[in-house]
Amino acid sequence: MKKNKIFFAVDTKNIEQAIKLSSQLKPYIAGIKIGLEFFLANGPEGIRRISKLKIPIFLDLKLFDITNTVCKSIESLDGLPINYLSIHVLNGKETLIKAKEKIKELSIPFKLLGVTVLTSFNEKTLKQLGIKNSIKKEVEILSKIAKASGLDGIVCSSHEIKSTKSICKDMEIFTPGIRTSKIKNDDQKRIMTPKKAISLGSDYLVMGRSISLGDPIKNIKKILNSID
Repeated sequence: MKKNKIFFAVDTKNIEQAIKLSSQLKPYIAGIKIGLEFFLANGPEGIRRISKLKIPIFLDLKLFDITNTVCKSIESLDGLPINYLSIHVLNGKETLIKAKEKIKELSIPFKLLGVTVLTSFNEKTLKQLGIKNSIKKEVEILSKIAKASGLDGIVCSSHEIKSTKSICKDMEIFTPGIRTSKIKNDDQKRIMTPKKAISLGSDYLVMGRSISLGDPIKNIKKILNSID
């Protein structure tokens, strides 16, 4: 089973629930992704508590601010047992390079992942923001910036895996928006099945609701069998 392909998205602010679910899924996953909801509710101490499970942690904060604030934010994470942190590539090359430099100064360095275009966006969303490029073209541009800035990986939808992989050959590709079936009130627009995303070259699938809704163990086993 390809246990090393899935990061479980902890989409809750309830720390006890997060720890219980992560503990149950530990034998089947590569790591857990912790987002703003959990981090704002539980802070660094919440990260320390969940890290006791000895599971790789992807802290998905999607940093996006002026250079000084981004670097100070990274500095404030010093000592936290995380393996990955996300940052918007739209910060620009200068900020991304300085962010990487700041990470090297920390007592526990971690990898920096560049977020390209959110999976909740579609072509219409980009146009509303005044961006004339197609999503594919925009992700390609951002991927080149991420690579030139020395980032360790890319976060992109499954629809851009192939082109991103060709640009960022030695970088890890994290793919959210993975679905096994339709989900009620789904806010993700660019989605794909686990098997298809893996076949296109994704290194890690980020999955939350497809696992946690219903029977998590049954769901994760079914997903792993589908990509075996």
